[in-house]
Amino acid sequence: MLSRTLNLVAALSLAIVSLAAHAARDVWPGDDWETATPESQGMSSRALAELLTWASFAHVDSLVVTRHGRIVTEAYYAPYDAAMKHRINSATKAFVGSLVGIAAAEGLLDPQGGALVQLGESSTDPARRAITLQHLIDMTSGIEWHEPLTSDFPRSLVAMERSSHWVRYVLDQPMASAPGTEFNYNSGNSQLASAIVARKTGMSTREFAVRRLLDPIGIRDFRWREDPQGVNTGAMGLYMHTRDMARYGYLYLNHGEWNGRPVVPRAWVDKVFDAKVPMHPMAQWRYADGWWTLPSKEAYLAVGYARQLIVVLPRQRVVAAFTGRAGYAFEDVIDKLVGAVRSDEAIAPDDSAHALLQAEVRKAATPPAPAHAKDASPPQSHTFRFEPNPARLRAVTIDFTGAGRYELQWEDAPEPQVRPLGLQGWSAAAPWRGEVAYSRSQWLGPRKLEVAVRWPEEARDQLFLLEFGDRTLDVKFTPANGKPVRMSAVAQ
Repeated sequence: MLSRTLNLVAALSLAIVSLAAHAARDVWPGDDWETATPESQGMSSRALAELLTWASFAHVDSLVVTRHGRIVTEAYYAPYDAAMKHRINSATKAFVGSLVGIAAAEGLLDPQGGALVQLGESSTDPARRAITLQHLIDMTSGIEWHEPLTSDFPRSLVAMERSSHWVRYVLDQPMASAPGTEFNYNSGNSQLASAIVARKTGMSTREFAVRRLLDPIGIRDFRWREDPQGVNTGAMGLYMHTRDMARYGYLYLNHGEWNGRPVVPRAWVDKVFDAKVPMHPMAQWRYADGWWTLPSKEAYLAVGYARQLIVVLPRQRVVAAFTGRAGYAFEDVIDKLVGAVRSDEAIAPDDSAHALLQAEVRKAATPPAPAHAKDASPPQSHTFRFEPNPARLRAVTIDFTGAGRYELQWEDAPEPQVRPLGLQGWSAAAPWRGEVAYSRSQWLGPRKLEVAVRWPEEARDQLFLLEFGDRTLDVKFTPANGKPVRMSAVAQ
């Protein structure tokens, strides 16, 4: 009997030691993250190298993968680099959802209270008066809105952005259903939520975020757009470093606590982990407070258009952040992250696999040399004028002398847009309308030139395919997030 008791005590002691070791492995990022080899955190360097290879074909701009609070790999795909911030698009909605929870805990606003009242508005429509702040951040307001989670044109979002008063535009839309009865993705909801946060806290959404959310977890270098009235964009418009996106995910992995300090109320974070709102037409997904949840994989994501992702995997203690310029299946990236986990404990080092991973990191940062047709013969420099076209491109001037440059004249822009050709690789243009673009060109044939344009911080790119005749120019133009347009021009 005594022997059995001693064996039980020994077993319990080993279990306690094991649990303590597991808990001690998790660390808190200071001003910077700790880094570790994947194997030291129970992950496979080879599997992560395969993730980086996949990302290079998936139009990913950057990725950071962490486990137990340490970065196990990160990559930045040229011309994007670690010093740049990235527009995270609708992942902004998750941050606004957190701010609502924080402000509610401080008694500054009521998620279950009427949204109009908290905006200082009124209505004679009972359905409109029934919209709560929680409905707004859960996408169940019932306000009529067309912004489908497909490739269809988001006409309501675009109309809001083109309006002179975003909040008023949203409030002027009719009701399509009773509040709380159905999911309908609506960036206007998030703009109203941001306006409520600002009004009820007595400071801008940005300032409240700095004081209560971002600064406490070490996020200090970011940008946040505003609407025409100065309200920070609740649906999109945050620009962040990829490592800082991962910080926010790590906050949620730890149920809203940061290094012993509660930042987002635990009960508020747990609502995300038990999301209830089915996301039509993606029935397998759930939505809560600006977060997407895939219960079948125990995965929680802050999602922005063109795959700006913050991925939280509590079972694996993994947080990852991705920025990019195109869509891919969410399940693919979740499965690749989960598949890279081998153990809850450290595994044996794999020097060859780790070298392969490091080679993929270097490859991402080093763009391939431009391909040039052997018989390429650049035409003389010319200005080509276009017939009226859907792209509203009026003229292009191409100069092949020196480093090469081209100048675009758009119908809706009073000043021309000048960019380098980038015949030797990615070359940055001077800022235009506050944004910096990079160009890279390569000859595909004697008279066929491909010009790629990328806005590294803006999650978008363009592609021009130019075919030169004696005095003509045929252009296939693929705009950012759009369908190709074919145009013809004649040399002046």
